[in-house]
Order: sequence, then structure tokens, then C-alpha cells
Amino acid sequence: MPKVDGKDYPYTAAGKKAADTEKKKKKVKVRKPDQKSFKVAKEKAVDPPGSIRNRQFLQKFHDDVVKRDRGGIDKASGKPTTMKLGTVGVDGKTFVLPLYNPETRKTGTGKEALERFKEDLPSLTGFKSTEEAEDDLRVNRLKVIAATKKKKKRR
Repeated sequence: MPKVDGKDYPYTAAGKKAADTEKKKKKVKVRKPDQKSFKVAKEKAVDPPGSIRNRQFLQKFHDDVVKRDRGGIDKASGKPTTMKLGTVGVDGKTFVLPLYNPETRKTGTGKEALERFKEDLPSLTGFKSTEEAEDDLRVNRLKVIAATKKKKKRR
């Protein structure tokens, strides 16, 4: 409230009550969406059981593609890609594998991914259902990308 001659004066120069003006200022707080809350959500994503081994595999694949500058463009979305993950079923288990082939710079099929990574399958966690594998895919994709962004900031 403004003061006039050392006393509180309840009106502003525009003739409005000072208390009303202050209330309006407090109500006008606009919260803009920020990337910080999105980052926290990515980092707090819950890992499905066995997810860490899969993430290490995917992180290594992603880092190798980036290091060798072998990324490509996804035809469906038109966005850059280094992994293009998919779920592939084999022997009653569903695995999360990169469908993107950095040698051809194209996204392949699940069959092609199985052929390329058949030696790695014993070290990866296979899931009983497609839903579990898709949960693992979402969590690990976010965490691999978040880890890559952290590495870039440190440089």
C-alpha cells in the first residue's frame, strides 16, 4: 500500500485500491512448461527388472553410432535416428533391439535385427510379454538419450 505523508493511502494514482492491484498481480502467475520437469521425469522413470543390462547394450550401440557418425533419418518421422528400437519375439521371449542398421543407414525389420544381434541375445533380458518389453523400450530409450545429452554438456 502506498504511503502519503507517512500514512497508508488505500488508493493508487489510477484511483484503484492498492490492495486490489496487489491481489491481481498475485493471480497473474503463468507457469510456462519447462524442460527441467521433463528431465526429472526421464531420470525417475522406473526400470523394469533386467532393464539395466539392456540399457548398457543399447547405450553402447548408440554411442558407437554417434562416435562413427553413422546416424540416419527415419523415413516415417523424418527425424534423425541412431537406434530406432523395436520389440522382437523369439523362443517365447520378447527382446528390445535396435532396428536401425548403421552400416546401411536404414531401419530394418525385426528378423534382420535378430540376425545381427543373435550373439548378444544371451546377455540381454528377454521379457515374457510384449507389454513388458515395450515398457523397457520406453524407459531405456529415454535414459540412453538423457545420458548422451549429459555427456555432451560435460565436454
